[in-house]
Amino acid sequence: MKTGHISSAIRLDREFSHLLSALSEQMSGKKPLPIAANGLSGGALDAAAIEILRECKEKHGAPLLVLAENEKECRRLAALLTEADFAAKAYPYRDFVMYPVTASHEHDRERLSVLY
Repeated sequence: MKTGHISSAIRLDREFSHLLSALSEQMSGKKPLPIAANGLSGGALDAAAIEILRECKEKHGAPLLVLAENEKECRRLAALLTEADFAAKAYPYRDFVMYPVTASHEHDRERLSVLY
């Protein structure tokens, strides 16, 4: 993915530095809270997300969890982050079945492989 120009512009933006400061403050706090950011869409959103995740990885080194609105978006983000040199995996959605059923465990194995 070629986001060089967009990434540079995002990193120079004052709001980006404020977001990173708030994120660092939350991550170093005793009870960190989630942070929501809005106002970007499409490629700019993807580039901003990659730059934020890079900063978090460099400063904190901890594994990162990115949530998506649905499985399609989850797989798209995993592919995008993999392309940006992150070790990203998509955790497949699973419907809970409330009645006895005999099924393949292939889906369960795929979900477990993401965790290990």
